[in-house]
Amino acid sequence: MKLVIAEKPSVAADLARALPGTFRQKEGYWEGEDLILSWAVGHLLELAEPEDYDPALKTWQLSTLPILPERFVRKVRPGQKKQLQLLKRLALRPDVDELINACDAAREGELIFREIEEYIGAGKPCSRLWLQSMTREAIREAFAGLQPASRFDGLGAAAFCRAEADWLVGMNATRGITKRLKGRRERGVWSAGRVQTPTLALLVHRELKVLAHVPVPFWRLRGRFAAGGHEYEGLYRTSRSGKDGDKIFDREQAERFLAACRGEGGLSPVPAVASEKVTESVRKPPPLYSLTALQKEANSRYGLSARRTLGAAQRLYESHKVLTYPRTDSTALPADYEGHVQQVLAVLAEGGAARALDEQERAGGIAEAAARVREEGLRNRRRNFDDSRVGDHFALIPTGNLPDTPLGGDDAKVFELVVRRFVAAFLGPSTWENVSRETVLETAAGPLSFFTESRRLVVPGWQAVDRRPPASEVLPPLGVPAGQGAAASVVEVELAEDATRPPARFTEASLLKAMEEASDLDLELHEEIEDEEAVQAMKQKGLGTPATRADIIESLIAKGYASRSGKTLRATAKGIILIDFLERIDAEYLAGAEQTAEMEFHLFQVEAGQRTRESYLAEVADRVRRLIDRLRAFDYAELYRDEPPVGECPVDRSPVREGLKAYRCSRVPRSSRFQIAIRSIPGPDAAKLLPERLQELAAALEATPGVAAVTVAGKRTTAVVTVDLAEAEEVPAAAARLETAAERPWMAACTAGAEADDGCGFALWKEFRGRFINRPVAEKLLAERDSGPLEGFVSMRGDSYAGRIRLDEENKLVFEAVQGLRGGDGQDRVAPELISYPVDESPFVPCPRCSDGRIVETPTHFVCRRDGAAEGCGLSMPRTVCKREMRREDLRSYFDPEVGHTDWIEDFISRKGRPFTARLVRQENGRHRFEFKPRAGRGKRSGGRRAGRKKSLPKKAAGSRKKARAAAGKGKGDDAGDSSGPGPGGEST
Repeated sequence: MKLVIAEKPSVAADLARALPGTFRQKEGYWEGEDLILSWAVGHLLELAEPEDYDPALKTWQLSTLPILPERFVRKVRPGQKKQLQLLKRLALRPDVDELINACDAAREGELIFREIEEYIGAGKPCSRLWLQSMTREAIREAFAGLQPASRFDGLGAAAFCRAEADWLVGMNATRGITKRLKGRRERGVWSAGRVQTPTLALLVHRELKVLAHVPVPFWRLRGRFAAGGHEYEGLYRTSRSGKDGDKIFDREQAERFLAACRGEGGLSPVPAVASEKVTESVRKPPPLYSLTALQKEANSRYGLSARRTLGAAQRLYESHKVLTYPRTDSTALPADYEGHVQQVLAVLAEGGAARALDEQERAGGIAEAAARVREEGLRNRRRNFDDSRVGDHFALIPTGNLPDTPLGGDDAKVFELVVRRFVAAFLGPSTWENVSRETVLETAAGPLSFFTESRRLVVPGWQAVDRRPPASEVLPPLGVPAGQGAAASVVEVELAEDATRPPARFTEASLLKAMEEASDLDLELHEEIEDEEAVQAMKQKGLGTPATRADIIESLIAKGYASRSGKTLRATAKGIILIDFLERIDAEYLAGAEQTAEMEFHLFQVEAGQRTRESYLAEVADRVRRLIDRLRAFDYAELYRDEPPVGECPVDRSPVREGLKAYRCSRVPRSSRFQIAIRSIPGPDAAKLLPERLQELAAALEATPGVAAVTVAGKRTTAVVTVDLAEAEEVPAAAARLETAAERPWMAACTAGAEADDGCGFALWKEFRGRFINRPVAEKLLAERDSGPLEGFVSMRGDSYAGRIRLDEENKLVFEAVQGLRGGDGQDRVAPELISYPVDESPFVPCPRCSDGRIVETPTHFVCRRDGAAEGCGLSMPRTVCKREMRREDLRSYFDPEVGHTDWIEDFISRKGRPFTARLVRQENGRHRFEFKPRAGRGKRSGGRRAGRKKSLPKKAAGSRKKARAAAGKGKGDDAGDSSGPGPGGEST
């Protein structure tokens, strides 16, 4: 008997249906004659938290960093103990003599199985099931070709290295950076990660270029001409090609050219001659899709995020079984796969794509192109069938299966892209005829050339099915051979004013390409780069892997470091501050894309057996030590010491200097009295031990240089320590020095601040309405009290808008909206995510909105339909709401005329990735709204006192604590650390 462990229950069920023999379903597994099929649910184990190694590490302190476990420990994930114990019981059965790893055929799937195997400790032989497709034939073929698990030891070692390296970097960097950067009133942490942070650096560098852009006005000349019996338009350029050749930056020159084109007083015709240059260009067919290439195309074409594209591709692989394994970086097929390609082409040539799609018009041209490939033979064989370019998985292609019910939503879009690219890859090149018409006006200002471009598709080739161009506007003939001149006349010439635009922000398509190449070059025009093979040499040195890049982007958004608006991605002020900080302390091994990509390459070397697991983790540990040393050693005053002032303080005319989170008046506050607020770690002996601990602390502080006196006021588990200095000192530095001297392992919180100071307090914060305030804006605001029109403010929904900032009479910032200012963001709207589900065609319920309709299922919605009609009354409910599938049992009460709402549903997911509880309420217009539970009132204790009420403090203690908190907040401002430790900082890449 063999125990097969799949990655999730649905895969185990697919195996039971596909394999020969009968399988009986039992609790947590299927059992057949010689196979037991069970499953994990993703990762059943996780790396232990720092406090699991040492309880003292629960408190976040710089003094305890770096945390470098000698041996990593894994613990059972919450809620997974039952399934893990079941797998252990099954594996230890006497009749089970072998374990089969049927988890995902990739690095993460290997880790899931090996963690389970290590935990179980059965010591039995293991084999690997390597699935490329979830069709019945592919499953049976894979079982017939089981491989020894030892063949994948390199993959397993790389998987362990990836997880443990992410833990080392994430835990240490997040704790260290949070301790140094977190302000008093901030919530959350300053998360950092091995791949997350350098990816953020790519976004930050682009955002800074956008914000630094200063619009420069220019003018364009547009003309309308007549020649060869027709009229056409042309644009003035200094040459046929070249950047900015159509821009005239001198207004006087532009107006002089306009007057010259119109002739004397507009009455004298200007002689003109038109000629044409005709060329042909050939476009090679693009290669088959890798996951990253598919994500880029789906984002460019439909605005789908990388996560949405991966989700759709995974469903098309697992649930619908119409695509091969999606998490691949290969763009080629095995040399012996030609027979399968012919089978798939036969299905498509017979109209398979149209039958697979809910909207059949999406399949236009596919059947004809597939039939042509079968008739003319496969092209590009050498590129498409290449064993040397096939790694663990081959390119993403159709399986030839058709879904049980037609596809809709995101699934249909992604399936269509893959099918079109599959057919196109085996077609020939396309040929274009390009016509460039030059109209030369002989003016008093000299000859001025206007150009008109036209192109038409001469030989469709692969573009008959993929990236099909819109209909071309072809120029009518001039009536003379190409290269010869024809008389032309000027109909009209106009002058249009414009201004230069900032560089385009990243889209997910261009960011994915930058991650592939570990570069922040201007790659937004990725569609112009046809040759995907040009980046193959860099693929092993990119940021992340095809399987993890979508999660990295979503993680940056969820943590507030980036935002998405339509197709556009941008770094937030928090993200810019983090990268600026890391670069200023020379932590390039965390923020630098090239260094991180090099580490990713070393991970591939581990997988290939060219580097050991121990040497890789030793290299990571060395980088972590250097990072912590930097975090401990830096001085806030040194970060911007070489930067000139941004202006004068409007309050006292002192220089305003840049800080990490704000531009501040340079008159540094000074004080001789400081208070330290302390809270000890809760525990049964905390109150009893506090007096002795405070006595030791007071003695240590009195011995600190510059301290004149120390007074301690303690109460149960909290205390306020007042420190009088011999002389007044600068508040931020003195507060940091005293806090470091006071910090002890038994403290849960320790914050120091001045009781009072003489500082000015004026500050311009670097974030305002979601926009980063860079130096040029701060300089203009201080000099003119008005920033001028600015783009890049961000609403709570993530939408970008324009405005201006002013300083009012009280030197506070005032915002005014500005209409019509264009920025670096794309204006494209993206359709909401729609998942395609199987359709149950059995009757559901009558429509509650109209008298003669019924609610039916489509792949993406529940909708009203009337007999004999294509449409109903308009009542509609998506089958996915806030990432939660809506099933029939959820919606019976919603469609009930007497009820009109669902029960309370607890697993909706918000836009920020947080679960919430609500119910859906049907509205009169046929749409739904959310209704939330009212907040529960506070209960009462049996003694009559409200449960949430705290005991009152003696006035003296309460007052001193209040002063300490206020002083702490005032003393260190935006450059303060924080002693709390909310949540771990690891990342999964």
